[in-house]
Amino acid sequence: MGSLAYTSFLSVFATVAIVLLVIIRGPITAERAGITVDSATDAFVFVKPTVFGGIGTMATAYVCHHSAFLVFNSLKRPNN
Repeated sequence: MGSLAYTSFLSVFATVAIVLLVIIRGPITAERAGITVDSATDAFVFVKPTVFGGIGTMATAYVCHHSAFLVFNSLKRPNN
């Protein structure tokens, strides 16, 4: 495996670890802070029709950010 494979594995592992941490620690921290949700329908009250536009914007920003580093590194070390 190349170094990129190890980096990708580390990235996937870190993502899973963060998701599990939020799932486990989120309710505990919310309870300590006095945040309560009355019913399951109130848990997603922040999701409005505009959330999908926000997700698209974040995805585009991520792709552009990733591409910017690739272009920068290729200009920094040209193969010609």
